[in-house]
Amino acid sequence: MVTKQQLEQLAQGFDTSKDFDAVMAYYDVLEVADRLRGKRILEMGTSAGTITRYLLHHTDTLDIVEGSETGIERTRQLLADGDGKITYHHELWEQFNPTEKYSDIVFVRGLEHVEESSKLLSRMKEWITDDGRIHIIVPNAHSLHRKVMVAQEKLPDLYALRDRDHQVGHVRVYDKESLEDDVKDADLEIGYSGGFFVKPTSTSQMGDISMDPQHLLVKACYVAGKLLPELGTQLYVVGEKK
Repeated sequence: MVTKQQLEQLAQGFDTSKDFDAVMAYYDVLEVADRLRGKRILEMGTSAGTITRYLLHHTDTLDIVEGSETGIERTRQLLADGDGKITYHHELWEQFNPTEKYSDIVFVRGLEHVEESSKLLSRMKEWITDDGRIHIIVPNAHSLHRKVMVAQEKLPDLYALRDRDHQVGHVRVYDKESLEDDVKDADLEIGYSGGFFVKPTSTSQMGDISMDPQHLLVKACYVAGKLLPELGTQLYVVGEKK
């Protein structure tokens, strides 16, 4: 398990608000919004509020559990307390113990950072209501841009960790089957499983093209993901109690 100090070092070395992940956040929430069970939401981690700002439109209360002070401070600078909706918890995910249950847990690009992923999902299962949902989004090993990188010999195989992966603290790259296996190993049922957002180039290259979610090419990438979800840059699985 990583420490708060390690998370702080990662946060200080990488600011999601300046990365194309900030653009992806718009589409992450677009995917999740129609599948939310209710309006009491827990967000696992906060990357400068990039996802938080879109989630606020879909919730009455939003708790955030984040291990780095820098991550919390960046979100506070952007959103403060979200008009009274946001409560911040400076805790490690593995040590968090909420006092109330949530209708939904939104876990975007976080599970690939966790060594004991199914164990954490098992704990999270106890944090949701009986009809609650855990929304898990992770990068896809079989995404189009990774396949292109392998074909160009810029990546040895689809599951190899790149410099960017090490920079942000990834420990694995999921495919659809391995993500579903982790969810099932946590004794959760799969309510939905798919992929979205097909991009032809790396995250940094997409950021060079545009940091606007409404850019025509960016919107086209989202539409392409509807046609070819298996090549999407992101996998999205909904876990539910049995």
